[in-house]
Amino acid sequence: MLFYSLKKLLYTAGILIVIAMSWLFLFNDNSQIDKKAKLQILQPDSTVEVLREKIIIWHEAVGTVRPVTEAVVSAQATGRIINVNVKEGSIVSKGMLLAKIDSKESEARFEQAKSSLNVAKAEKEQAVSDYKRTKELFKRKTVSKKRMEDAETRKKQAVAIVNSETVQNFVSAT
Repeated sequence: MLFYSLKKLLYTAGILIVIAMSWLFLFNDNSQIDKKAKLQILQPDSTVEVLREKIIIWHEAVGTVRPVTEAVVSAQATGRIINVNVKEGSIVSKGMLLAKIDSKESEARFEQAKSSLNVAKAEKEQAVSDYKRTKELFKRKTVSKKRMEDAETRKKQAVAIVNSETVQNFVSAT
């Protein structure tokens, strides 16, 4: 029983010590120490004239930059690049010449398209001539209606090929 009463006494003493320390810590007036520390911090070592200036803020960081929008750059013509006029990261503007493309391939394609167009025009003239001749013969009833319709179809096809936007646009664009 003596052991238990000693144990109770120690617990009670420990609790009282904790309460006393808390009381001192919370309600002790440290304002004199704080005032002295603040006064030492505020005492200037030197004085400086105050000037109004622009402040340049510079930040450095490591990371990855991702654009909000992306632009796809492509050439109007295809071919082998023979000269690049700008360096990577250069600022460019609309209409600026970025690279020079070898024109031999596009000139060959242009000549081929011109030849195809000339062939189509010759075939159209032939088809129109055949149609006119067949039409005259049909009026005289010397050819069948089927042959007349075939001549008309060939004429329409030849005209459509010559007038096709693909051939005309390619030849006029290059």
